[in-house]
Amino acid sequence: MPEVTHVCPKLFGARGTFGGGERYPLELARAMARLVPTRLVSFGPEAAVFNDEGLEVKILPSKRNWKGSEVNPVSGRLPYELAGSRIVHAHHWESVVTNLCLVAGATLRKRVYATDLGGSGRNYWRKFRLHRLLSGFLAVSHFAASFYPELVDRSCVISGGVDLARHQPGPPQRPRRALFVGRLLPHKGIDLLIEALAPQTPLHVMGRAYDPAFRERLQKLAAGKSVTFDEEASDDDVVLAYQTSRVLVLPSTYNPVHGPPAPKAELLGLTLLEAMACGTPAVCTNVGGMPEVVSHGETGLVVQAGDALELAAAVEQLLEGNGSWRSMSEAAATDAHSRFGWCHVAQRCLAAYEGRP
Repeated sequence: MPEVTHVCPKLFGARGTFGGGERYPLELARAMARLVPTRLVSFGPEAAVFNDEGLEVKILPSKRNWKGSEVNPVSGRLPYELAGSRIVHAHHWESVVTNLCLVAGATLRKRVYATDLGGSGRNYWRKFRLHRLLSGFLAVSHFAASFYPELVDRSCVISGGVDLARHQPGPPQRPRRALFVGRLLPHKGIDLLIEALAPQTPLHVMGRAYDPAFRERLQKLAAGKSVTFDEEASDDDVVLAYQTSRVLVLPSTYNPVHGPPAPKAELLGLTLLEAMACGTPAVCTNVGGMPEVVSHGETGLVVQAGDALELAAAVEQLLEGNGSWRSMSEAAATDAHSRFGWCHVAQRCLAAYEGRP
């Protein structure tokens, strides 16, 4: 029987969704499985059980989503799957899935911990004060924890991670190229980045489009500029891009011009960690948990969200400044490998489960 069961509404990858909120529980559970018996439970149209790099993954059949939300799949099997575990760790705090984990955990006398990864749907934790059943809130950043003052007495920050074995520093000599990695969504600020950069500045954009109209806008903005799009990149392609680019740019915003407000934009920013582990300094905006990851002037540069001139200047600084780039590259790799491995996150979780600092 597993000691820890992680529960997430959607699985990362071809069986589910490509996004940081889905990658996070999968990577964390993989790392934890190397330390204690661990299982990941998610949902899909058909039941399935498979092994993913030593991690048991179980898909519960779900034919509908509560109130139409993709983070609220419904399956009557969930309580049964939690019965054999000592610890339950639910991902996506504002979901019926986590609500059910809390109620089932209380009934089965299991300790239940939760992490918010930004997704939200109709849920009832405030209405029924379900947080009283929560053993601990394990936040990915201080920013993420700040949304829930009711949980302050049981909150700690576990941060996020990167696969350090795969994300190794690239060569010091790299082509003059900026890189964006992420879903092509308005709150990611990719439209502002394309607008801000000079026509001759190379920018490689890697990520899938989820909004056809927004994708068309990006294509128009890129006309006449040195911008390339790769919407089918594999994980290996992304790692190679990290290792051969001079700067990763993540210009996210709370208030996108062509999309709804995003108050939880970048609870952390996993692509920043991955790039840093590859020795690639980052330029990010002062949004969400990103300033908790990038140390301004040491491992990258943090700029004001929405300021196109400051964003362009920061990117050019890292594309051109060989001396400062080298020192930031070395500092970024050192910081990522010392603090942000998934093994570090798993160990922080296990310490939190046992009530240790």
